[in-house]
This record gives sequence, structure tokens and C-alpha cells, in this order.
Amino acid sequence: MYWLGAQGFADAGCSERRLRECRFFGLYQFAGSRAKSRLLTTPPAFLDESDKNVAADDGCGLGEKQAVMAGGLDHRNRLRMLAASRRDTGWEGSRLRRLAFIAIVLCGCHGALAADVVPPDLAVVPPVSPAETGRITFMEENDAILPTHQTDRWYTQGFELNYLSQPVAGTVVDRFLPGALFDPAIAHTRRFELVVGQTIFTPENLRLSPPDPTDRPYGGFLYGGAGIYQENDHRSLDHAQLLVGVVGPASLAEEVQNGFHALVGQIVAPWQFQLKNEPAVVLSYEHLARFDMPLWGGISVDFIPQIGGAVGNVYDYGQAGTLVRLGRNLKADYGPDRIKPAMSGTSWFDPSQLDGPFGWYFFAGVQGRVVGRDIFLDGNTFASSPSVQKRLLVGDLSAGFSVFWSDIFKVDYVIIWRSQEFDGQRGDDRFAAVTMSWRLP
Repeated sequence: MYWLGAQGFADAGCSERRLRECRFFGLYQFAGSRAKSRLLTTPPAFLDESDKNVAADDGCGLGEKQAVMAGGLDHRNRLRMLAASRRDTGWEGSRLRRLAFIAIVLCGCHGALAADVVPPDLAVVPPVSPAETGRITFMEENDAILPTHQTDRWYTQGFELNYLSQPVAGTVVDRFLPGALFDPAIAHTRRFELVVGQTIFTPENLRLSPPDPTDRPYGGFLYGGAGIYQENDHRSLDHAQLLVGVVGPASLAEEVQNGFHALVGQIVAPWQFQLKNEPAVVLSYEHLARFDMPLWGGISVDFIPQIGGAVGNVYDYGQAGTLVRLGRNLKADYGPDRIKPAMSGTSWFDPSQLDGPFGWYFFAGVQGRVVGRDIFLDGNTFASSPSVQKRLLVGDLSAGFSVFWSDIFKVDYVIIWRSQEFDGQRGDDRFAAVTMSWRLP
């Protein structure tokens, strides 16, 4: 039935476009309607002039009027049905095409429209790390905190309180550090530090008065100072530090040790034989590089070679060593801080390099020093005082672990073995260190 109606249009000279529309709309409009199917199968008849006018008034084109005449549809109502079906079908098809076009446009523009209509208060904003406020580090080195307790001897006590700043702008000093001098184009992060501390040295036998002249003399060093750190592209670290203070009774070493011993019921040492008062200055520098290798599950291993030295009337030495670490979040620092002279370690901590809040590592290191001067072995610079013959080469071995939670709190524990520092020393020196650091509120 669909074909008969379309054939009538074709015979009447309809355009090919009209023919396609006829076939489509005919199938759509007539396939489900028995009454409209009969419209195309009515026996031939002649149409009068009024029928043609009706066809024109109802929206049929010339080819469609001719098709109706050729098909012999003689009833005016049937002609109106044909014209109405043509208009309805054309309107429905046009509406469907427009709806499809609108749907495609809306789908294609969905992302842009969504971005435009999201209210500002609901938009996703990348998290911003809180501004750093600096860190406090407290170090305690003592032979009493070894797993196997030893009595006070040689290097017996040291403490240091350190303030590390948030990142700061460049200064005149850091322009002369190797990282900025030889590679100024790379990224540099700078922080300064303020330190105050004290170290105490005694002979092996605290009961002898006067002390054994072949043993290390009593001596103490009370100091304060400042330093500058510069990290170079998160791969290496320069550290320059200036300490000024006093050696001798003004260092308060006697008050600290004997006061504590009296408090806990231990012997009081004869500190009247200590080194004399002397102003003290130490300028030191160290450079640390870091080479890391990821392993599995966020755990990695790194290798930190280091080189440096110090000059002044307290210490003159050159040093070289290396530290190996295994753990998580190693890029936040360069190993535990230590009181100099010692295995290089720093109070540097960069929370921007943390991959998750929890970090830990085990470490082991070795360092060798060439010693030109040590006032606690050589004696006072400008006055006569007890002294012993120092050794030119001194070595340190250290091992321990570090645990920290984000930049909020960090704890380090280190055991140190130090080779003999002077002739006549009976055995190697051993002590331990505990370091705690925390972020300022």
C-alpha cells in the first residue's frame, strides 16, 4: 500500500526529494491505518476543479496534487486526509530532527555548561598546604643513654637546642655557597637556624685529684650561633654555621655535671683542673648530596655522601663520610642532627617532600676526620693548661633509626662508636644520642 501511494507521486512527476519523503512518510503514516491505506487503493476517478483547489489550500505541492489526480481519488474528504497527514508527518519529522540536534549540542557542551553553572562556593579548590612556622630540635648526647651503661668519661655530655626557620629569601651569605655559585639556575630553598648548646669532656677516672696527666683534661664549651641552609633542587644541601662562645669555667660545665651528680648521689669531680677561660669561635661548612632509589610500597634507599670542615680556635678539621638509609619519606631530611664534630647530620626538614604523614628509616654511617686542632686535647690557645697528644685521624661509626609523623614530631636514636682521639686513650669512645624535633604552632 505504501508503494502504490509513492508510485502515484512518482508517475505524477514529483521531485526525488518529495518521492523519498513520500515513501518515508507514507510508510510511517499509512502502515498502521486501514482507512488511510484504502485512500491509496481507491478505484480511479476524475477530480473536478474544486478538488484541486482543496488540495492546494491544504498544503499539497504540485506534484502531490498531480499524484492525487493520477490516482483517481474522487472524494474531497479523502484529499483533506492526505494533506493533513502530510502536514502532520512533516511537522513531527521536523520536530524530531530539531530535538535530536538540541540533544547533541547539549551533550557536547555539557562540560562547559557545568563549569559555568557551578556556584563558586561549591567549586573544587586544590588543597593549600599550611604555611610553615619553623621547628625546634633538642639533642642530647650522653654515654648514660647507651643500652649498656658506661661511666662518665671522655666525651660525656652534650646538648643543643636548635631553631629552624621556614623558607626565607636569599641572603648575601648563601650567594657564596657552592650550590648557588656553580649552579645558580636551579631551584634553591633556604632556611636559617639559631642554636645554643654545651659540650662536656672529662678524663676516664673522676676520682683522681689531680687527674692523670696522660688522660683527657676537664673542659667544657658553652656556645650560641646561627647558620644558613640551602637546598639545591631537592638533591643536595649546603650548610654554613658560625658558633661563638666560651671554653673554661665560664662554660658552666662544672655546675652542670657536679650539680647533676650531687642530685643523684654520684661522685663530684675535681673540676678545678679544667681548661682556663677562653673566647671560642668555630666556623664550619658541610655539603651533603642525596641519591635515592625506590624499592617497593613507598620504601626506598638512599646514599648521602658528605664533605666539610671547620676552622677556629676550638676545632680545625676536614671531614668526609657517607650515610645509608632505608625507609619511607626519606626526602624530607638528610639524616638525624648531631653535635659537631660528628657524623654529618642536620636539623633540615622539608614537609613539602612528604609522601604521606608517616615516615621512618634505619641508617648507618661512617665518617673520617683529619684533625688539625682540638682545644680539649691541645689545651688553651693563649695560656698554659693541661693537654695530651691528639691523633691526626679520627673515625666515627654510627647507626640508629628515626620515626616521624608529618612535620609535627620526629624522634631519632643513634649509637656512636668513635676511634681513639689521643695517645694513651684506653679503648674507644662510645655514647648515644636522642634527638626530638617538633613543628612550632
